[in-house]
Amino acid sequence: MVGIAQIPSNLDKVFQRNYDKEQRTASMVIRTKEIGIRKVLGASATRVALLLSKDCISLVLVAIIIASPVAWYCMNIWLQNFAYQIHIVGGCL
Repeated sequence: MVGIAQIPSNLDKVFQRNYDKEQRTASMVIRTKEIGIRKVLGASATRVALLLSKDCISLVLVAIIIASPVAWYCMNIWLQNFAYQIHIVGGCL
């Protein structure tokens, strides 16, 4: 009975992997054409690099905004266990 349930599950994984592969390939072709068009129209290399890295940079900035207060709080609690204590101010980060 378990084997019968695994067959559709595995087929779903195979089809999903192929679908994702097709989507990535199509996205790469569109992105390549977009870069080519922008270069022909006179975009600088800096502008094209910014276009390519914009999604990644925005995710990193969101992660920094979320992680900084958490790191400050954990570090503050950890430093309170030492004999010689210091106080961390917001400008130090």
